[in-house]
Amino acid sequence: MRLEYNWDFKVATYDADKNRRLKLSSALRLQQDIGERHLESLDLPYTKLYEAGMVFVIARARTVYTRPPLLSQPLRLTTWSRGTKGMLFNRCYSFTDENGGRLIDSQAGFALMDPASHRLRRPSDFNFFYDRHDPDRAGFCPEPEKLLPGSEMLFAGSRPVRFSDLDFNGHMNNSVYADIICDFIPGGMGERLIKELQINFIRETTEGDTLEIFAAERGGVVQMCAKKGEVTVFTAEISFF
Repeated sequence: MRLEYNWDFKVATYDADKNRRLKLSSALRLQQDIGERHLESLDLPYTKLYEAGMVFVIARARTVYTRPPLLSQPLRLTTWSRGTKGMLFNRCYSFTDENGGRLIDSQAGFALMDPASHRLRRPSDFNFFYDRHDPDRAGFCPEPEKLLPGSEMLFAGSRPVRFSDLDFNGHMNNSVYADIICDFIPGGMGERLIKELQINFIRETTEGDTLEIFAAERGGVVQMCAKKGEVTVFTAEISFF
């Protein structure tokens, strides 16, 4: 029984930004990748779950930085499931350097959805995984919180949803939201070092949609949300060192 899954790799050139740091969106993609690898190692690949009428959809994510991983740096990414809380499955992630030093710690909450009806399923429907949780291992990142759109955010710009933003589900991949956040930071990202990020994924978007981005910064903390008409698509909060 494997309560955790480890993956060793180096930060690739295409995953580094102009400051030679691991992109925020790449960190989210790597977390998605290792989560799928973990399930595959337990004989629970995406195709098997899909055929059973179940897919995991990310609802909330939180990431805490100690140091940013750098271009070509050897890393170990570790993941484990903490089990369920309410309707969400909680999964933790830890990026460490070759000496075991902490770099990034994350925790995400996933809802279980029927891919045909798009209705939520009860966590108890996922009965394959019950004996493989590690609920007492909290990691170094707190659970993601529910974020509400700030009342004083200003319009920051529009972002069309393009074909290249979509994943195999036909919707914008969760990692693309991280790129949008970085692109619409008031005053730009520049060389700022991320301290913490939280995202709530509220509504799906697809090709042809246009997102209206709203943002505000106070005391080194940026609040942001995206709307499609009157519907909020995501809310986020990002802070810097």
